[in-house]
Amino acid sequence: KEEDRYEAFKAFQDDVVDSVADEIPGEGPQAALVWGGSEEPTSFSPYRIDGEGANKKAFHDLNVQDAFADSGVEGLSTGTRSKVDYETLLAVDPEVLFVRGHEAKTRSEFEKSVLTFMQDHETASRITAVEDGAVYRGGPIYLGPIQHLYLLERFATQLYPEQVSTPLFDREDLSDIITN
Repeated sequence: KEEDRYEAFKAFQDDVVDSVADEIPGEGPQAALVWGGSEEPTSFSPYRIDGEGANKKAFHDLNVQDAFADSGVEGLSTGTRSKVDYETLLAVDPEVLFVRGHEAKTRSEFEKSVLTFMQDHETASRITAVEDGAVYRGGPIYLGPIQHLYLLERFATQLYPEQVSTPLFDREDLSDIITN
């Protein structure tokens, strides 16, 4: 029964997504999205970025390409529980690697644990994303439209630092929509 609030939020969100789309390239980087909750992960459950679901919307909005597409690697979002290791990730060789299971960590904590482990690992260190330091926390599995805006901002500034600066949206305007 909050149709006006919904319409205002939808228009706000659409404006944010459209403004980001105007700043980024038509085709984004090839990225792999995996679950690897350990601080020293050696095996991962892959997700399909090109799949559906609210938790993939920010990737779609940013034109991120699924590195697992056409690789033969199945993903959790296709209904399987497959696992991949560093050899498989090296064969896929994503430009960017998003690792889920670390949202409670700050960027710095993630880099000091997961990224450092990968950079010191004999096989992982040869993956393009690891070599380039383009390994990021993968975002939550369950999120709503407000969280989507913050995740979109985080991913946009990580993937396109030259084109996108923060903040992407006015926090007070968002708060006014939510609370009125």
